[in-house]
Parts: sequence; C-alpha cells; structure tokens
Amino acid sequence: MSKALPSHVLPPSAATRDFSNPRFPEPRRRRYPSDLTDRQWARISPLLPADASVGRRRKQPLREVLDALNYRWETGCAWRMLPHDFPAWGTVYSYYRRWKQRGVMHLIRAAVVGKPPRRR
Repeated sequence: MSKALPSHVLPPSAATRDFSNPRFPEPRRRRYPSDLTDRQWARISPLLPADASVGRRRKQPLREVLDALNYRWETGCAWRMLPHDFPAWGTVYSYYRRWKQRGVMHLIRAAVVGKPPRRR
C-alpha cells in the first residue's frame, strides 16, 4: 500500500489535474520548467492518437511522454540522458519516431511553440 505524497511535494498544478484514472496515478516526479502547461496540454491532447481497441494497453500517460519530449527539445540532451523520473528513454523515443512518421510530431511542435519545426 503506497502513501500519498504531502501536498508540498506535489507539482503546483496537480490539484487541478484529473488523476481519477487508476491506470495513470498522480505523477511522483518533480516538475521541470519545460513541462507542458494545462493550456498547452489542452491544445495537444486532441491531436494524439486514441488508445487502440486491441493490443497492449498504454503503461505511460501521454502527458509524461510529451513532457519528456519537451524537456529534450528545451535542453538538447541525448535520448539516453533523459532524467530517470520521465518514462524510459526508449519508450519516449518510440512514441517520437511513430508520431514523426505519421506527421503528428509536426502538429504537436506547432501547438507547443506556435510554429512548426524546421525541415531538414
């Protein structure tokens, strides 16, 4: 049985988020300046693919994956150097690769910074 963290340890926006989904409990990591705001999340969440009706269920909340991607964009760190309180770097990279191939990353990046990434 796990104990809840005291309110001073939780991120400031944790009180406003809906963590009623038992699959994705309250995050237990510190907040980074690069984390998505609730407003950014509201713009991005409709762009994300829905859960598949068959196959394995998601283990990581997509907001945590996007926070990790945003951290990497902001810091420029290598995939393997993502902090350990984010989902595993391989998980984050696989979402990034899949979304990039499907054109979703272009839309996400435009929603986060207001302009699309440069084409290489």
